[in-house]
Amino acid sequence: MDLLTFLYVPFLAGFISLIIPRKLKFFQETVAVIGSLVFIKDAIQSFSINDQFLQIPWFQLSTIDFSFDFRLYNFSRFLLLFLGLFTLLTSLYSAGFFRERKISQLYFPFLMFTLGSSATVVLADNFFILLIAWEILTLLLFYLIAMGQGKSAAMAAGKALAILGFTDVALLLAVLLLPIFYNTWNISALRIQLGNPVSITIFLLMFIAAIAKAGAIPLHSWIPPAAESAPLPVIAFLPASLDKLLGIYLLARITLDVFILPAQSTLSYIIMITGAVTIIGGVFVAVVQHDLKRLLSYHAISQVGYMVLGIGTGNPIGIAGGLFHMLNHTIYKSCLFFTAGSVETRTKTTDIDKLGGLSSSMPFTFGACLIAALSISGVPPFNGFVSKWMIYQGLVEGRSMIFMIFLFIAMFGSALTLASFLKLLYGTFMGQKYEGKDLPAGSESRRKYNDVSWTMIVPMGILALLCVLFGLFASFPINHFIQPVLSGKLAEVGQTITLGTALWNPTLATILLMIGLIIGGIIFYISRIRVREVDTLFIGGEQFEIKKERLLAGNFYEFLEKTKLLGGFLRESDKGIFDVYNISSGLGLLVVNVLKKLHDGILSTYLAWCVIGLGILSFILLVLQ
Repeated sequence: MDLLTFLYVPFLAGFISLIIPRKLKFFQETVAVIGSLVFIKDAIQSFSINDQFLQIPWFQLSTIDFSFDFRLYNFSRFLLLFLGLFTLLTSLYSAGFFRERKISQLYFPFLMFTLGSSATVVLADNFFILLIAWEILTLLLFYLIAMGQGKSAAMAAGKALAILGFTDVALLLAVLLLPIFYNTWNISALRIQLGNPVSITIFLLMFIAAIAKAGAIPLHSWIPPAAESAPLPVIAFLPASLDKLLGIYLLARITLDVFILPAQSTLSYIIMITGAVTIIGGVFVAVVQHDLKRLLSYHAISQVGYMVLGIGTGNPIGIAGGLFHMLNHTIYKSCLFFTAGSVETRTKTTDIDKLGGLSSSMPFTFGACLIAALSISGVPPFNGFVSKWMIYQGLVEGRSMIFMIFLFIAMFGSALTLASFLKLLYGTFMGQKYEGKDLPAGSESRRKYNDVSWTMIVPMGILALLCVLFGLFASFPINHFIQPVLSGKLAEVGQTITLGTALWNPTLATILLMIGLIIGGIIFYISRIRVREVDTLFIGGEQFEIKKERLLAGNFYEFLEKTKLLGGFLRESDKGIFDVYNISSGLGLLVVNVLKKLHDGILSTYLAWCVIGLGILSFILLVLQ
């Protein structure tokens, strides 16, 4: 098999789609679907062949060889399969989503270009080639987000470009340092001991780029505005699936293959702290959201924390859990955003307080959303439970107090996730129907709604089915996708990853969780409140005027906002005070103003700054040597 086929197919499909006239959108959709199917076929065939290397020399500059190095191995195989699958499902879903909406002619070509660039990243065995594809993905993300309606989409796209562009510069600096200190860009040839300032600097720069692409705190703030403004298929395709895959892929590559990262080292604790903060910070903000898209976007951030935390443990079961959660997250989160798009298509709103009672009129959407919500909440027997349980096991295996703190944070975050999705399910599908006069333009009575078209239902159904299959038969993806990636790590410690020989047996916990959910469901069914009756104070002789008031799901956890410490954090988060984009913008303006004052036009001042600059550079070079 020619490895370049994975690049030829999507880019060729993209260029063909690009020259199709605007009026023939159906043919653009068809080309995208066919191109994705061919890509998936090649990805499946790759599992039957041995590892492959491909080197295409370009030119040589001094001692640095510029060449196109590609590698097909266990990690890239299963990622290629799911990159193709998510592109196929997004293309199919988009055909229904944009049936009554306007979309740029560049949309479907850019989907295919994104697939080709993503394939380049996972096949690249050269950091220079990986960097080029990484930058192309950032530009494609910018244009796809900007395809949303209004100025907010342009602002969200600009924010994403600014944050990811800054972190891409960090990756660029790391890549430039590699040939200077290690004489190569070839990923397979690198095995760096983390014991000096240069190696630690390169690692941290790559770590920054990885968590920004995945959307971990503090480099997460581009995701919520993008989720609100960009077309929903774009959010399901990139921040919810491909960006998570690629960001965690890079993190896994540098921790497993490029650098030797000892377990329970300072850097591993930095990774784990980043994961823990992301879990708690994202889920607390998600719990109090009133908009469906913002709620899902903050959960997309929170779930990244589990992946980062699992990889940071440094032990095989924890890393395997993080990688399996990476895959599971892309499945259930894409499904959740697809269901949100279906709700928006029918109701013309994603305000949870203006939704309700949609389960009977949109049964397929409700079923898919219910399965994905239970999966992301870590409820058995769905796939999210298995990968979270493996992360918990990895933390227990750490056998230290700090690991137990991380374990508590992870489990507490999962409980809050379930609480927020109970709010989402009640407010959107199970609560009282909203019949207010301020319905969005174009919406109808809730009783007249029907479910969405089959092109939107099929992708949701496939993803929901995977949530079930990867939970009930978790050994298949673990043995065929995850364990081969960790073959080297497992050989070092002489272990294999099997669910039955873990430190904790999940059977008892599964039974207790299921009993608790069943009891809770029975209590809800018996005592559910559809309508509250509100009356004025009775004095005597008045006529009773009974008013009906809906129980708003958006206010389920408003008490959190009223607490002093947590409420202040949530309010300031909404204002963007903790947003690294706003902070850096303020610092940038401060630096600009200072530099303006330093330009006084006096020659001696400029000469003094030149001497100071040369002194700083000399000091840095001495330290690096």
